[in-house]
Amino acid sequence: QVRELRTLAPALFFFGTPLDLNLFELDQFTDDELRPALPYVVGAPEALSAQIDVLIKQQRYDLIRAIIQSESFRTGDRKCVADPHIHRIILALIDVGSQHDLLRTLLQTPFENDLLAKALRYKSPDGALHRAVRVGNVDAVRELLSHSAVLSTIDGLNEANRTARSYALEDSEIARLLDEAPNRLDAEPEKPIVKTDNFEDVLDQITKSLEVAVDIYPEDTLLIAKLLQEVKARRSLGLDDNWTARMLKKAPERIVEAVLKLKEAELDEAPH
Repeated sequence: QVRELRTLAPALFFFGTPLDLNLFELDQFTDDELRPALPYVVGAPEALSAQIDVLIKQQRYDLIRAIIQSESFRTGDRKCVADPHIHRIILALIDVGSQHDLLRTLLQTPFENDLLAKALRYKSPDGALHRAVRVGNVDAVRELLSHSAVLSTIDGLNEANRTARSYALEDSEIARLLDEAPNRLDAEPEKPIVKTDNFEDVLDQITKSLEVAVDIYPEDTLLIAKLLQEVKARRSLGLDDNWTARMLKKAPERIVEAVLKLKEAELDEAPH
């Protein structure tokens, strides 16, 4: 049956007959045989993502690009693609590592029904940004951080930061990109997390919570030491509430919570 399909396929494709991914196995055909059919791809999303996985393993990247750029793939009007399968393709390209341009093509594809944004909002540990950090794909991290759907997922950014630390990437280009990411959000100006007229009190609060955290969370010792150095350097510059907010964003969430609890305790003890 495959042999018969192989014999008929080039003629069918030439006349614009849809390439039904439920019937045809793409690895049974050469690039030249497949190329005329790619604008007419149809089939279940599961079939598409599975077949693209095969093409990625075969390094047939030109064909993948042609599929991605086909109208039926972009619009999903033939139910050819859905956000879980876009997500799966993104992860596969991130893992390959060498196909930055192809990943960019996919991320710039004008999908209908917000399909791409939905795929990019998948949470860690299955999120695209988390995967790119974990495999050390700097180009993918940079490309993903240029996408508003990734930047709007604060949980994903926090998880990616934690992953970067756990893989000892604190001083890497990936860490720098993640650190700068919130500053590229088109959002309201940062609101101070701690606000007081006495900047020494603020720094003392942060220092105290960091020093306590060193004993409780030894895996974050290096990060905490760097934050303590920032606090020490800040003492000679004076208070900047926005700096305080940014500095706290760099810390593990549990340390931020410790600072806020400390502040709440002081407010509770203050005379009313």
